[in-house]
Amino acid sequence: MKIALDSEHFLNSDQYCYWITRKGIQTNKKTGEEKEVERRVSGYSRNFPDAVNSYIENELRTSDAKDLCELSNEINKLKQTVSEWR
Repeated sequence: MKIALDSEHFLNSDQYCYWITRKGIQTNKKTGEEKEVERRVSGYSRNFPDAVNSYIENELRTSDAKDLCELSNEINKLKQTVSEWR
């Protein structure tokens, strides 16, 4: 299964688990050619809520926030994004 969650995120599943991917652009370093790719942005999870939680945790772990205020803003933005998926 593959369901669009928004314009760039997709919920994927097979018979064992769920995971979330994001569309992006990859540039070939040698030719400069760009192509659209999908990258996994969550872990492999047993159900949809766990996949969403994994996505949030992954986004926070890779955050570039320099202080609590920035991190709080990122958390609020993530909550807004995820709430639109449900």
